[in-house]
Formats: sequence, C-alpha cells, structure tokens
Amino acid sequence: MHTATSVTFGGVGAATSVITVSNNVLTVVAPEHPPLPPGICTDTVDVQVTTAGGTSPLSDSRGQYTFCAAPVVTDMRPSSASVTSEFTLGGTCLQGATRVTFAPTAGGPATQADYHALSSSSLLVIVPPHLSEGTYDVQVTGPGGRSPLGPRTVFTV
Repeated sequence: MHTATSVTFGGVGAATSVITVSNNVLTVVAPEHPPLPPGICTDTVDVQVTTAGGTSPLSDSRGQYTFCAAPVVTDMRPSSASVTSEFTLGGTCLQGATRVTFAPTAGGPATQADYHALSSSSLLVIVPPHLSEGTYDVQVTGPGGRSPLGPRTVFTV
C-alpha cells in the first residue's frame, strides 16, 4: 500500500488525508458524512484503496466503515427531580452512549451521571448525588458525537 493514491468510503467520498505508515498500514481521515435521515443512526459503507496497481476489491465487514449520527435528546420524564433520583431520557441514536453529563445552564463544569440503556431510544439516568439545586443541560455522548442542547435538554434539580 506504499503507493496508495486514495481511499474511498462508499458513496460518501474520499479520505481527506492518507498517510502511509508501512506497506500494509495506512492512516486516513474519513470524509464528513452528510446528515443521516431522521431515525437512521448509522451508515456502513465499503472502503476501497486505490494504488498504482489498481483498486482493492470489495470485501467483508473488515473492509467497511460505519458512520454514526450524534445522539439527540427529545424528552426527559420527569424533567425535574432530586439528586440520586432516576428519570427516563428519551431520544434517537442513543445506542452506544458512552457518557451522560449535567452542566449548569449558568456555566460551569459538567458532572457525569450513571445511566443504563433501556433501548436504542431511552436511557435510565440517575441524577448525580453532588449537584446543587438549579437547572442543568443534560447531554449524551455517543460514537457519533454529543447531543445538541436546547429547551428539551434542561433538567431541574
């Protein structure tokens, strides 16, 4: 692969950077994926490498790459509770969530919460025990990034 000239990600496009590490290892930066349609959280595409000798054939899942959409929070039930209480956070693309945080809406550091996945569209979240009374932006981090903030992501302790 030392003669790699491009790496393509299905119909999404070419890698924005291709660095040859060794004869059989490349470091690439995947192209930005356009927004996925509502309700679609992933898009798996074939990856092909073009060298001076031609283009690699399509292969099995080892030759694929999965783009992931960022999670979106659509509701919290209830949206107000005391510390250590549980509530259900609903949304889309929550599968694979790696983090749920509470950040004061007035500014300040975020506090990580404990949570359990109930489904791909809901999480059971425990309000962190050391929060003060006030309002907090709740944000979910997953493979596709962080959920956007908005009126539906504000939680009151």
